[in-house]
Amino acid sequence: FTENGESASAAIVLTQLMRLSQITGGFVTSDDDHAHLQIGSEKLNALEEVLDELIDAEEKVVVFARFRWEIDRIEDLCARNHWRAYKYYGPVKGERVNYPRQFMIYRGPAVFIAQTATGSLSIDLSAAAYGVFYSFDYSLINWIQCHDRLHRFGQLRKVIYRYLIADHTIDGEVW
Repeated sequence: FTENGESASAAIVLTQLMRLSQITGGFVTSDDDHAHLQIGSEKLNALEEVLDELIDAEEKVVVFARFRWEIDRIEDLCARNHWRAYKYYGPVKGERVNYPRQFMIYRGPAVFIAQTATGSLSIDLSAAAYGVFYSFDYSLINWIQCHDRLHRFGQLRKVIYRYLIADHTIDGEVW
């Protein structure tokens, strides 16, 4: 329950696992599926520290996250810090189709925020040598393919990944 009396529960085991993953990202979906309830910002604060260090070093960074709520909060974080960001999720239409290319050709530090399932598919993000996994889904194939977006032909640098895994949570189990 939240301070204003809203609740989030889950009777089905798969829903319980999803809710636990949401909680590690700092939010949970209400029982009526109409509201995303923010319940913490620890992981987002940790991401801010990582991005601050890398952006100060003039690096491009790819951040993979599972949920749209997380992606939106990461975009807000980038906007607050005046970091160039490209948000890539769901069915990619319109201007977002060009975001991978824009990220690749932009000369300067930038953050590419990709939904894990969408960002794992057939795009080249080799302009970045740093990847951060904010959250995970349960697909090994998505995880491998996300890594392969940075490990592409033309990658000339060693690629370094950081995984934000909250202690004593479902993150460790998924990992």
